Amino acid sequence: MKTRRLRRVAAGQGDGSPIFMHVRSRSQAERALEYDFLRRVTGDGPYNPANLEGWLDLDKFFGPTPQLTEMPQWLLGWWTVSWRGMIYYYYFSENYEVRWVQVAPISTAFSPPAANDVGDVTSSPFGIVISWRTSGSMEKFFPDTGSPTTEMWGTWNDSERVTAVKM
Repeated sequence: MKTRRLRRVAAGQGDGSPIFMHVRSRSQAERALEYDFLRRVTGDGPYNPANLEGWLDLDKFFGPTPQLTEMPQWLLGWWTVSWRGMIYYYYFSENYEVRWVQVAPISTAFSPPAANDVGDVTSSPFGIVISWRTSGSMEKFFPDTGSPTTEMWGTWNDSERVTAVKM
């Protein structure tokens, strides 16, 4: 059985040797400070994923993308959403979040006390995009041309049709 080894691409400052950098008429120490190198590296021992360190989720590290437009006022509040023959209830808030529940709200004056999932809303002049935190799915909604403030149509993961009506 062949031993598996970790293979990766590594980058960083060179060590001054000609294999890692362009030869110039400067001292080796100066060149080591100036140039970066990029190469393939194979681990010294058998591959063990438990030894990996430093993995980083860039989206979580840098935080959400700044909004280019304000949250549309007509979007705020409760919506009845239809998908796959089922009815869901979405609550859009001013902090660019949406929450969904399967039970109709008793009053549309309040946000849901608990939710099945929370999504991050990105708004543009053309519509909105919801990125659900737990499921990882994405929904895109566009105001219906006949009723831009009370009805929307869209897609779930760019494949299935979704409709929404303001409550």
